[in-house]
Amino acid sequence: MVTESSTSSERMIERELMVTGEAVALEVVPATVVNRITSGIIDYAAYLLGGALSMFGVVVLATADGPGLGENLAFVRAIIALVALAWMVVIPLLVELLSGGRSLGRMVTGTRVVRDDGGTVRLRHCLVRTLLAVVEIWLTWAMP
Repeated sequence: MVTESSTSSERMIERELMVTGEAVALEVVPATVVNRITSGIIDYAAYLLGGALSMFGVVVLATADGPGLGENLAFVRAIIALVALAWMVVIPLLVELLSGGRSLGRMVTGTRVVRDDGGTVRLRHCLVRTLLAVVEIWLTWAMP
């Protein structure tokens, strides 16, 4: 039996055995609270910046001189609603789905989102996470 020496921080994190759907025991290290908060701040700061720049672009187009979007207020409001929907739901959903649970913040912290059995997340998992994020993070500013 080979014993490996571990550093003090590795001894503090208790490794868990997770059994996958194929009855394989995997040794995993769960992400720490600091990693989760850091990745969330990076992700939602990027989405907020992209959304703010997009909204700024819509406002600039709506207030431009000459015939533009400013003549039809309902159309401008619809575009603003679509931009908000895109940056709060569609883009985070696609990023998480297409990257296999590794968004920008997750890449920086070296973590990834997985299912209970250790597999990669699918559309329904990403959709639930994204729709809950609208309520939990965007509407309540992540206070609860």
